[in-house]
Amino acid sequence: MEIPKIYLPYRFYGLSEKTLEKKLLDDIAKCKFIETKKVLAAWRDLPWDSQHFSCKMAELKHFIANRAGGSDRKEAVERLLEKWNEYDHITARISAFDLQSAQVFEDYGFRLVCTHMKYGMDLRNRAVLPKVMQNDVMYEVLQCPCNVPELERIAKEAWSETPVTPDRFHADAHFPKNLADSVYTEWLKNCLSGELADCVIVPRVEDRIVGFFSFKHIVDTVGDLRVGSLVLAAVDSSVRGKHIYTNMTAIALNSLESDIVEAIMPVTNYPVQRAYHGLGFKLVSTTYTFHKWMK
Repeated sequence: MEIPKIYLPYRFYGLSEKTLEKKLLDDIAKCKFIETKKVLAAWRDLPWDSQHFSCKMAELKHFIANRAGGSDRKEAVERLLEKWNEYDHITARISAFDLQSAQVFEDYGFRLVCTHMKYGMDLRNRAVLPKVMQNDVMYEVLQCPCNVPELERIAKEAWSETPVTPDRFHADAHFPKNLADSVYTEWLKNCLSGELADCVIVPRVEDRIVGFFSFKHIVDTVGDLRVGSLVLAAVDSSVRGKHIYTNMTAIALNSLESDIVEAIMPVTNYPVQRAYHGLGFKLVSTTYTFHKWMK
C-alpha cells in the first residue's frame, strides 16, 4: 500500500521519503497489525499501563488510510475491534490530518480525551542552540539513576494544580482517581531510575529545589540520525516567571547527545509551547488521542 506523506515520521529533518517510509514500516513490523487494500493499522500492548491500572491495555500507534472512503475505514475498525476482544482498554492515536478516520472511531464508541502536539528541533548545528539566561538560579545536571526525594512533591503539585481536567487519564472517568493521580509521580520515579531518562536537571533557589527536567539521549534512530527526547518536567509554582523551565530546556538541548530531539505535550499546555517556540522548536505533528473500554 502506498503511504501518504502525512503519516511519515521525522518529515522535517531533511531525510528522504524512502528512508522515512522504511522507518515507518520497520516500526509497524514490531507491532501487531492488520492491512487491507486501503488501510494499514498497527497496535502494541501497554505493559506499564496494564500493571498500573490493573487491566489489559493496548495502543493503536498507526492508522494509515490511503484514498480510503468511509466504508474502508469502517471495515478496518471492525476488524480491529475483533482483534481487540482480549483487551480491556484501547488508546487510539489518529493523525489530526485524518478527520474522517477520527469521526469513524467516534462512531464506534471511542471518546476523544486529548489532542497531543509534538515539537522537534534539529541539533546538528550546535552553534545556534539557545543559551541559558542568567538569573539567581543554580542548575545541576544529575545522571540517572539518582535519588532526589524532594521532586515527588513538585511532581504531585504540577499534576494536580490545574482547576480543570489536566490529562487524558483524569478525563477518562473509568480510571480510579487515585491511580490517575499517581501517574505523574510514577513516571518521575521511572525517570530517576534511569528507565525513562538518562539525566535530570535540578534547579535550586537559595539551596531549595524548585523543579526538575528529565531527558533521554537516544530513544530512536532514523537513517543515520539519533533521536533524543525531552521526557518530564515541572517547576514549583512559587518560582514561576523566572525563566526556569526555559533555562532547563536550553541546558538539556546543549547536553543531549542526539542529532534531533522531540517532545510531546497536550494542546492546552500553552506555557511550554510558548517556551518551545521561543527556543526555536517547530511543531512537527498533531494527534487526536481516543479511549475506548472494551469490557
